[in-house]
Amino acid sequence: MLIPLGTDRASARGRVVTPILLAVNLVVFATMSAMERVRPDMAEWVYGWALLDPAAPRWWAFATYAFLHAGVLHIGFNMLFLWVFAPPVEDRFGRVGFALFYLLGGAAAGGLHVLFEDAKVLGASGAVAAVTGAFLVMFPRTHVRCLALLGGGVVNVAAWWFIAFAVTIDLVFHALGTGGGIARLAHLGGYAFGGGVAMALLGLGVLPREPFDLFSMAKQARRRRVLREAAREIEASRAGVAQAFEAEPNAALLAARAEVSRLAGSGDADGAAIAYEAMLERFAAAPRAQTTMSRRHQLDLANHLFARGRDATALEAYERFAAAYSTDRETPHALVLAALIAWRRLSDAPRARAALAAIRNRLEDPEHDALARALTAELRAQGTAASAAESEAAAQG
Repeated sequence: MLIPLGTDRASARGRVVTPILLAVNLVVFATMSAMERVRPDMAEWVYGWALLDPAAPRWWAFATYAFLHAGVLHIGFNMLFLWVFAPPVEDRFGRVGFALFYLLGGAAAGGLHVLFEDAKVLGASGAVAAVTGAFLVMFPRTHVRCLALLGGGVVNVAAWWFIAFAVTIDLVFHALGTGGGIARLAHLGGYAFGGGVAMALLGLGVLPREPFDLFSMAKQARRRRVLREAAREIEASRAGVAQAFEAEPNAALLAARAEVSRLAGSGDADGAAIAYEAMLERFAAAPRAQTTMSRRHQLDLANHLFARGRDATALEAYERFAAAYSTDRETPHALVLAALIAWRRLSDAPRARAALAAIRNRLEDPEHDALARALTAELRAQGTAASAAESEAAAQG
């Protein structure tokens, strides 16, 4: 079992709404716990007034039910997930927008429960599920630091995997009809509401898009399909181009380089990236130096490809920059990003280790140095785990 502890997504603004919501939930829980001991009759009346009852739903109960909890574990896990996933969502939605989103998320989750279930419901799970659903759409490639209860260590897990696994668990248990007293359908309603609202706001431009939110990644996937089709057309025409290229070895390549430079110089970053990828594929057999652009254009292309999620080409572009401009002041930063792409996105440990080895003790930026240290630690842990697996396999053999 994995317990979330935090994420590597930094917030531009401090937490305000999130701790208020957490405090309100804790105060209500403590008050109700004390009331159950001192005035159980009054506690029963409050629960009856505030719980969401599908048999007789009252409008205020769609909000109040989300601030009541059935026990320490119930509120503990809900508040932990709120504390981990809510701050980045609050940062993107804004404080007022996030507060409204949280309340509507709880109401939507409760509404789905009322439509299809008979049992009374309480707890912030539906509202928290809405938050995690929005988090999944906006920050799918963020990593979640988790405590592994079986191993006792802290591991980094991709947010899309962690949240998608939680959604799958709720889907499976709901389908099997074995909820175990947990309002699985309310969870699913929260996930759907949060993910749907986030995707709609990104699509409408109400929220600023980022390169790695699900909406932008979907657009990038469509662009990659266009690129693949263009590459197939290039492949189909290679036979005719080969003769001309053999007669004049550099003419076609120089024309391709000039086109990449023209597009980059005119500010058409997407066009330059597509032309650059096509050039690399078309002239894969050419010497590496001939397909490396000028310092400024090569670095700009690498950064743009990285921002657009074209990981394999971005890694190649950063490595070419570092090879061609090894003494440039930006080379250490380029190699840190190369290591990040190679390890966390492409799982290519050898290339990540090579990039990190080339910049040992060369980083001046504290953030890049911290990232390099974190990547080094992850690679070292991966190497230790792999060695242990090999030893165990050899022992069994």
